[in-house]
Amino acid sequence: MSATQTSDPAGETAGAPALRERLRALHLRMCEGLIERDEPARVLLLAALAGEHVLLLGPPGTAKSELARRLRGCVAEGIYFERLLTRFSVPEELFGPLSIKALERDEYVRLTEGYLPAASVAFLDEIFNANSAILNALLTLLNEREFDNGTRRVATPLVSVVAATNHAPDAPELAALHDRFLFRCHVTPVSADGFLALLDVPASPRPPDAAAPRLTLAELDEIRRRAAGVSLSPSARSLLASMRASLAEKGLYVSDRRWRRIANVLRVAALCDGRRVVTLADGPLMLHGLWDRPEQIEVVEGALAATLDAALVDEPRRHEAMVEAFEAEIDKELRCVEHACDEEGRPLYLDEAGERVTEPYHRRPVTNADGVLLFEAPPDMASPRRRFTMGELWEEHFQNKVNGWERLEAWVKTPLHQAFARELRAPVTAPARYPAEHVAARRRQLEELLGDVDGFLSGISAAHGGAGPSLWVSEARHGAVARRLAASERSLSALRGRLLSLLGRLAELPVRGA
Repeated sequence: MSATQTSDPAGETAGAPALRERLRALHLRMCEGLIERDEPARVLLLAALAGEHVLLLGPPGTAKSELARRLRGCVAEGIYFERLLTRFSVPEELFGPLSIKALERDEYVRLTEGYLPAASVAFLDEIFNANSAILNALLTLLNEREFDNGTRRVATPLVSVVAATNHAPDAPELAALHDRFLFRCHVTPVSADGFLALLDVPASPRPPDAAAPRLTLAELDEIRRRAAGVSLSPSARSLLASMRASLAEKGLYVSDRRWRRIANVLRVAALCDGRRVVTLADGPLMLHGLWDRPEQIEVVEGALAATLDAALVDEPRRHEAMVEAFEAEIDKELRCVEHACDEEGRPLYLDEAGERVTEPYHRRPVTNADGVLLFEAPPDMASPRRRFTMGELWEEHFQNKVNGWERLEAWVKTPLHQAFARELRAPVTAPARYPAEHVAARRRQLEELLGDVDGFLSGISAAHGGAGPSLWVSEARHGAVARRLAASERSLSALRGRLLSLLGRLAELPVRGA
């Protein structure tokens, strides 16, 4: 890989397939002949690419030193250094003996060739047995890749230190050393399912293939340089922030420096997977950087699962609730009608013939329960009732009058004497018209929500990016995240279709004055 490689605009980095295949081959070589050590091998290789160190916690005989030796086989340059530390270890065992010739010149200089300051990959077993004479030099070497040799501070070729211990340290003076190891891997004995396969592993594993393409120090530097240009997607940023808050609520403190280094590792992982963006699919990688003691692993895994669910399940549900609210509102607005008016703005009504008129009331002849027309009582009729049928008028009033029948006929033939009820006519209705400002505001709301959904879908699409399965996330962990991603993608794609439909229906709303 040369320093001139660039990123293409489509999202996959130039040279990514070749690099990815080289790294996949190196990972397979690290795992060859080892049972259930796939995940620690991934962590060690990624740590080396990112320039980080790894602490392996577990009982003796669980292939911790073998994993470190195999990591050395992934780096083309520098030496491999290995040492078991005890309470009686002295600095000379790690950093080299003092130069006698230099002492003769009153100079305190060590001969570091063949020791830790000259190593590219190192394995320090039982590292927390380090005494104070070793501790300070180790801290500088691990953090700054420099070694104080006499009066000079010398740069070292150190790529990664793999340390091992049977248990996490309790002593406060070892906290700084413990923090230098970004990654922690809990290495347990082979499970019952893998035990039979373990019995078939040869006592002397096949030596690494010397012809396999190893990484040079220059290539490692180039990977880290290019990783600085990888961006964190909004969903990945949100995931990191939510994890920080969740762990704080559970009483697990993770320093700002550790979060920054985790973000850097995620960038390296994305770059080596062929992507220019860190996505939700990279989330499981942070697991190994967030716990201090093995009993905290379950807490961190639970927090990550809950945080991913919040991002991939709860967030689409929130969007769906908003879409449902918009659907109900627009349905209501489309069904809503208003009183139609004529060109002069007068309300219109339907008369008895179904014609449009502006008079709101009409007079309806009043009848009794038998459907017989009623008439108003004459002024001189002595009765508390004021409306009678023609027969009742004759019997109670007109038959006692001179020319009573003629007078009755004249009375009922006069339109003013017929009993009428004043009734409001049915209004003429039309689809409700809305102010242009209302329709424009509604469109902006829908378009903003559509933009949120598209952004979320884009993040999920990026999470599916890269060729083949993830280099760094184990198949089991990746499968769980992939299922969440696929479910969210289906849900959000359906929501996107509903939003586009709503925008189309919004165009059906009549605009006032249009």
